[in-house]
Amino acid sequence: MIKIVVPVSVLALTAFSFGAPTQSAHLDSATEFALTVRLYSNFNPTSVHPANCITRIMRYGFFSYPYANSSIEVMQQANGTNNFYHERALATPEFNQVVSPNFDTLYSAAILDLSHNDLIFETPEVYDRYYIFPIYDIYGHIYVNLGSTSKSKAGKYVTPYGSSQPRYGVAGASDDLDKIYAFQNQSQRYTIAKSKDDNADKNEIPRLTKAFLSSSLSSNMAVKVMQLTARIAPYNPFRNSSDQARIDRNLKAAGTDNGNVQGDFGTNYPVRHAVATTGYLQLTQSESIYPTYTGESPINLNENQVYLLTSDSKPPLQELGSWSLTAYNAEHFLIANNQNVYSLGDCSNLTYSDGIFIYGNNEHEDTAFQILVQPANVQPPKNWTSKADPFSGWLPATANDGDMSLLLRIYAQEDGLTNGQYKAPLLQKVDAIVT
Repeated sequence: MIKIVVPVSVLALTAFSFGAPTQSAHLDSATEFALTVRLYSNFNPTSVHPANCITRIMRYGFFSYPYANSSIEVMQQANGTNNFYHERALATPEFNQVVSPNFDTLYSAAILDLSHNDLIFETPEVYDRYYIFPIYDIYGHIYVNLGSTSKSKAGKYVTPYGSSQPRYGVAGASDDLDKIYAFQNQSQRYTIAKSKDDNADKNEIPRLTKAFLSSSLSSNMAVKVMQLTARIAPYNPFRNSSDQARIDRNLKAAGTDNGNVQGDFGTNYPVRHAVATTGYLQLTQSESIYPTYTGESPINLNENQVYLLTSDSKPPLQELGSWSLTAYNAEHFLIANNQNVYSLGDCSNLTYSDGIFIYGNNEHEDTAFQILVQPANVQPPKNWTSKADPFSGWLPATANDGDMSLLLRIYAQEDGLTNGQYKAPLLQKVDAIVT
């Protein structure tokens, strides 16, 4: 059995099992001003300014909003905490539960209640694809990565901390989903007793439930964030004691007592707030990168236009690395098309201009290749890259000038992709190719 090594200050963490609601739990947006007055009436305005405290606590505690939303959804699907929910189907245009869904990945998820027990994860042996078995802290930052890039072995791992969202890359073979189902079914979890020291206060700690994260909360998001922070903070010991006094002072001024929470961005709470707002449960750079297009926004095409994505070479990947380019409509969902093509990448039948497959032929020189992004209601040119398959390298876009977005995902990349050796692909809007 393998123990996940964490700092001593985290070993007693009761992540995802939190305290009782504050006195302001039944307030709504109409009483927000009264809430502010009552929260700060007992403090010297020369030492703790109320307006500054609200700003600081919103930055500090905003993680609680996406955490509560995502946790409630997973607990509904997994029948509570400490259970895995496994996705069994790939995303389609009808899938609208998550924006910008990853088409070529299956996910599992579990929300952990560690208030009364620690947990053992049993991970499968995955040998033929990229996978990651991450353990997150409450802020959505990955605390431990198990998987392809860390070269971790199948086995049992003890964790006193976090939530988990394993994910497995999907290859193009028709029987590939069955392989992933087997990996998912081998992912197990078992509870074990806490140490004597950790057991001391567990009877005082409430269990994590859907009601705890949703009942008696304001409809005003700002007030809701403060209420959730008040419930969550008291039961999450601090990881970095250097900022203890400042955070305690501001949390207390915002109506929360003994709030001890610390994220991976240290005292840079504006950065942590940005992560909670735009990238909750994101992967670390060691696992993936998402190159960003800096041209026009939003992007769109009429029937006489196309986007050409030109890459001078294949993205440099580790042995089980993977990459994909996915198109989304204005609502950030997959784009319906007759070919059911939603994403292209290393698992697709991409070809060079001479028709030779980019992947699966190691003798071909690693040269430039292109992907054609074209409105879904327009057929690709007959000889687009491959006369045998004109749809090779063709990615359908929204029709009739509809707004869209493109997301390039790269997993388990080599260092050359981030140190300047690799030239990022070029995206250009050009006239439609008619041949």
